[in-house]
Amino acid sequence: MKRMKKSGFTLLELLVVVIIIGILVTVVVPQFGKVIDRSRETEALNILGSVLTSEYAWYQDPNGGNSTFTTNESNLTFALPTMKYWDRDSITIDTSVTPNTVTVVLKDNGTHGHATAGSHKVTGVINTDGTRTISFTRP
Repeated sequence: MKRMKKSGFTLLELLVVVIIIGILVTVVVPQFGKVIDRSRETEALNILGSVLTSEYAWYQDPNGGNSTFTTNESNLTFALPTMKYWDRDSITIDTSVTPNTVTVVLKDNGTHGHATAGSHKVTGVINTDGTRTISFTRP
């Protein structure tokens, strides 16, 4: 009698494959959250860069004779991109925090894994000499 060769995988081989996939998933999933955070911060830097550059242009405008920063967004010449992580209505421009500086605060919109809107906040400050400081507040 001739034996027929069985084709397929043994139970042990299948278990090894499942364990390897499980290990890979435990390594990849936490990295995904870090990628989202970096994406959020990059978007915030782009938005704040636009606002701070416009503020500095307003301050140095030779035709307008501006010697102060403005809190009125309509005076500024910047177009905000579509925001995925940040709330358009949360942008606040404040000139009263420190003399000769403008502070721009941007808060997140509460999507993408954050239950509370505003739990992430980015603050950008520009001085009359053009130096900038940007800081992130995380929950």
